[in-house]
Amino acid sequence: MRAKEYINIHWKELKHAEIVSQVIKDLLPLRMDRIATGEYMNHHLSADTRYQHYVLQKELYERGNAMQLDEPYFMSIEGEVSMDIAEEVREELFHAVEGDGSFGYLYYILGTEQNARHNNEPIDCIPNEERIFQSLIDNRDDYPKDSIDDYINENLNYQQYNLLIDGHYWEDNDDLYLRYFNRVYEMYDNLRLRKQSVSSIKNYLREQQFYTDAEKYWTVSFIITLIEETGNEDDSLNRCKQELIRIIKPIKEQFSRSGDDEYKSPVFIAERRGVKIDIIRVLNSLYELGMFTGQSGEAIPKKVFMTTMGKAINVDFSNYDKDLSRTLSDSTALDKHLKIFNDMLQKMTDIFNRH
Repeated sequence: MRAKEYINIHWKELKHAEIVSQVIKDLLPLRMDRIATGEYMNHHLSADTRYQHYVLQKELYERGNAMQLDEPYFMSIEGEVSMDIAEEVREELFHAVEGDGSFGYLYYILGTEQNARHNNEPIDCIPNEERIFQSLIDNRDDYPKDSIDDYINENLNYQQYNLLIDGHYWEDNDDLYLRYFNRVYEMYDNLRLRKQSVSSIKNYLREQQFYTDAEKYWTVSFIITLIEETGNEDDSLNRCKQELIRIIKPIKEQFSRSGDDEYKSPVFIAERRGVKIDIIRVLNSLYELGMFTGQSGEAIPKKVFMTTMGKAINVDFSNYDKDLSRTLSDSTALDKHLKIFNDMLQKMTDIFNRH
């Protein structure tokens, strides 16, 4: 769970919610910078540890210890959290970021303190730059940006950029597209913070103003794409997606033709009991065998793959995981799961023998 969502959900339980929220806000643009993250913590959340160090130095000085010849002085840093609550804030901050991989450097600082204070099983908090970077991409909450390149150097954003450019929906102006992506990401972030409440989602969407139907459609439809791209089986996020679909439904036909014409598949599955779940079993196995990638060879989320395959045969596979999980967790025997594969083996044998 992203740190911002954790704080939003647990706001009433946190003693220092406003401070923790501000710290996260301050550190959002510093997540890939180990040094800057450490400096921020030293300047804003370390008054108590600096005071403890001062007390130690003062004791040495008063005893005439040669290691502390000069009398020490303790000076507060403007804007830092009071030493009386600094430890409590760090504790709440630790729980806010422990599920958010984009705060890897902050988690290391806070996790190291946790390991020093507790003698139980140590926390693995060693930061990994690649993992932090990938989490930033997955979270999609690194905004606003100052350059369009900061967005379109990522594949999914570049595909959307191409779609809009080639479709000539508005002028080819990088400043315009920068504002577009900044708004998309801001809305996507705010919707996720409201996802626990459908009424809150609806109220937020009602507040959004768009100059044209094109702006409305391409902003909202891309947020839907971002939700689908996560592959997240979050029911709250799926409800958010349904609200987004609802508000662009009246204008969808205007924009159904993009750089590539929207394709309506003529293929439908046979109306026989069990066909849908058998197709899910086969597609899931092919995906797990690594037979599908994105256009540039990159990995694609299973949710995106299954949803796309479903469109090819006019079936909604958005909840494929629940259908599959239900059959795996109930009393369905392995033989029943394997039946479709055995039938395919027999059919391939028949085909081979006919040639």
